[in-house]
Order: sequence, then structure tokens, then C-alpha cells
Amino acid sequence: MPTAHPPPDRQVELLDLHNRLLSHDPVATEELFTIVAPELEKHLRAWFPGLAVGVDPDIYLSAVYEALTDYFKNPSKYDPTRSGLMTYLRLACRRDMQNLLARESRHAAGRISLESVEFSLSDGNDVSERVADSLDSKRLVADLTRGMTSEERAVFSLMMEGERSTRVAAEAMNIGHLVYEEQAKRVKRVKDRIKKRMRRRGLLRS
Repeated sequence: MPTAHPPPDRQVELLDLHNRLLSHDPVATEELFTIVAPELEKHLRAWFPGLAVGVDPDIYLSAVYEALTDYFKNPSKYDPTRSGLMTYLRLACRRDMQNLLARESRHAAGRISLESVEFSLSDGNDVSERVADSLDSKRLVADLTRGMTSEERAVFSLMMEGERSTRVAAEAMNIGHLVYEEQAKRVKRVKDRIKKRMRRRGLLRS
């Protein structure tokens, strides 16, 4: 897929920001992120126009954040003599997007995933129905939620409804005011704790 190259003045601006990153300029990261993140997300949406059912629609943003985080941690990996910075970042975003999509595919094929259709199997049967012979579903939910924090309960309720959006979970946790990267980190931590509870009760395979 052909991609538009930044105009010469933009390339100069990006290279200047890159050099400021190398010099540990404290504001260069924020400035560069503000400039390139929207364009990189748009690029990914054009490159990967369709998502499988159940894939988090925020996956485009996740790929952008992963690529930019890696670049910000080690900007010296970029060689200006080989390509423009936007070209380098687009390639990095596409690699991370492919990795995220592959991970989603493995989750869907290999195990019950709390991040796809929560407590659901591919044939639509609820997990609670599978254990109904040994434990009433209401008791199951009560057991799972006992001792949960308010944030965990809020996210758990969304999971039960099949809601997968990171932004929706962040709003339920009252952290919608934070930047998306921080939202994603906090939501993931909460989901990981819920998954751990599921594994302890044999409802989620490792």
C-alpha cells in the first residue's frame, strides 16, 4: 500500500525532534507524540482496514503506543541515513500491529479469553453453564467478586457484558482523564488480576 511521505519541512521538524530526544530534551517526547501519533493511527487503520469479531477496536492505538514507547526508550535505533522517521515509525507500528493481531488470534483459538467475549465459548455457551452442575452461577459470580476492589468490580461487570474497549473500562474506573497509554496500563493490571482469580477457580486456562 503506497503511503504519502511527509513534506520536506515536516521531515526536518521530525529529525530535529529526534535529535532532541537523543539529547534527552524533557519535552521532545510529548511534542513528537502529539505530532506523529494521530497520523500513525490513521496509517494503521488504512493498512489493516478490517478487524475480526471480538478484537478490541483500540488495538490500533495500542500498536501505536507500543511502537512509540519502544522508540522513545531507545531513539538511537533509528538511523536517519536509511529512512525518514515517519517511514521508520510506520514500519514499527505495522510490526506491532501484526504481533497484537497474532496474539488475539492465539487467544481466540487456544483458550477462553476474558478479553474477547467474557465468559463465553465460541458456540455461545456461557462458562457458568458449564459449571452449573457443581456450582450455581450466582454463587460463582459472588465467589469471583468477593474481595474485589471497586475498580475490579466495575471492569468485571463490563466483562460479563462482553465489553472489551479499553476506553470504556477506563471510564468505569474513573480514569478517563488520563492519557490513553496510562489508561491501558491500569486497565490491563485490573484485567490481569481478574484473570488470576479465574485461573485459581479453573475457569481460565493459563
